Amino acid sequence: KESFTVKSNSSSKKTKLKELPSEFYSYDGAILKTVDNKACIVLIEGKYSYYSEYGQQAVTYYTEPKNGEVLSFSEKAFKKLLKTYRLLDNYEADEPKREKKDSVNDWFNKKLSRTVKYFKLLNEEYAKNAG
Repeated sequence: KESFTVKSNSSSKKTKLKELPSEFYSYDGAILKTVDNKACIVLIEGKYSYYSEYGQQAVTYYTEPKNGEVLSFSEKAFKKLLKTYRLLDNYEADEPKREKKDSVNDWFNKKLSRTVKYFKLLNEEYAKNAG
């Protein structure tokens, strides 16, 4: 299982994920959260949250406001959420364009950036409708 060296004041100690003192922590300049005993990068935190597994960024998770349960991300479920908030047409029109110069990482980052953008919009729409 994954572990990190936790630095506190002048001491440091090797600690397993499940033993960390908080569900959120920073590592290598990123905010992380433990999900299914794995370190995940927090991409969006809100009523709708979005996480990417550290070291395996293609493995993503999300939460919904109704129960906060962490779910495996799927494009199909995401599109259903977007449709609920009338964001699906914009999301589909905002499909990134793949250019010849794009590396695999560039293309992945374009798609990930669009998903993050629409998670942010989901949270904004949720806040409007909740209040």
